[in-house]
Amino acid sequence: MEHLVSGAAGFIGSHLCDRLLAERPSVTGLDNLITGARRNLRIWRSIPNSAPGIRRHAYIDVPGRFDHVWHLASLASPKEYLTHPSKLWSGSTATRNMLEIARRDGARFLITSTSECYGDPLEHPQVETYWGNVNPSACAPATTKVSATRSHDHGLSPHSRVRTNIARIFTPTAAQWP
Repeated sequence: MEHLVSGAAGFIGSHLCDRLLAERPSVTGLDNLITGARRNLRIWRSIPNSAPGIRRHAYIDVPGRFDHVWHLASLASPKEYLTHPSKLWSGSTATRNMLEIARRDGARFLITSTSECYGDPLEHPQVETYWGNVNPSACAPATTKVSATRSHDHGLSPHSRVRTNIARIFTPTAAQWP
């Protein structure tokens, strides 16, 4: 199995890469290293003939053929997206590019999305049917929604034939911690 993981040097991406590499498939990691760190990929050094494959630029024309495309790249932290506001829109461009790779290869596609798509919620916890409380001027919820919507629409399109999945990640409230 061939896997392509964007956000490979991030917290979740690096753990996914660790898990995949433990099963010995081929993994190509992509990360612009704005919030990810090379040290998160230390397991790659222990596998013979393995290289992180981290690319610091746009996800265009990634060589290889992939069975699975995992799109985990995101500026999820308000500190990060306020520091790098132009990178939010490049995130939706990365989503388009990763979907195109999945379409090209007939790969399964998974994108992680955050509760940012709901904005500042009026109810806790949110369920998937909650429509949200989004400030129309806020760029983070808009970009998150664009990426999730683009993924959803690709999955519905008879022309793309991409099997898409969206994993919505929530940060638990203090009351939900064990």
